[in-house]
Amino acid sequence: MAGIMAQKGYYDAMITQFETIRDNRSVVTEEVQELEKQAAALQQKIDDLTRRLNTANESLDEKTRESDNCTGLIDDLEAGGPRAKRAMMRLARVTMTTEQRAQAMREEIHSNVMEGVEPISPKLGSSKKMHHEAVQRKDLEFLYPGGAPPVRVRCYGGSLSGSSSPGGVGLPVLVYFHGEGFVAGDLDTHDWLCRSLAAMARLTVAAG
Repeated sequence: MAGIMAQKGYYDAMITQFETIRDNRSVVTEEVQELEKQAAALQQKIDDLTRRLNTANESLDEKTRESDNCTGLIDDLEAGGPRAKRAMMRLARVTMTTEQRAQAMREEIHSNVMEGVEPISPKLGSSKKMHHEAVQRKDLEFLYPGGAPPVRVRCYGGSLSGSSSPGGVGLPVLVYFHGEGFVAGDLDTHDWLCRSLAAMARLTVAAG
């Protein structure tokens, strides 16, 4: 009987130990789950702070570029001469529309590159006076409804050898299309080419 009671006491102690282990395991599991929640919340805060830091860095880089541009602009204005003129043009473009900026760019290219350059033609000679007297020119404008900007067309009339007819009358017509939306060139930059075509090929050129 004493042996049976001893065994019962041993088993009771084991059961109590297992129950304690089970309870401790439940507590540890809850603690681990709570730590995982805290870790997830901490990671979310880290991600949010990282995004805010990246945004701040981008803003700082942009402000740095703006500061560098302003510094360079001030240096150009203080330098005077052509540098100051270009700086003033850059300032003016800030408030311009896209169309106005494109027009300003064309005018700048025309004034810096095209002015003072005399066209050269093997048959008309290099004299600007001879070149411009070779054909007759007429500027036309076609208007569109709705406030759209007018379309400019320039006609050049050649002449037949020995013909007394006015420039271009009765002659074949060549239509010269200016490509790329007049980004860098216009009717004036290609005036010499269309005049040469009209004079040398003895035909009428309609450029637009």
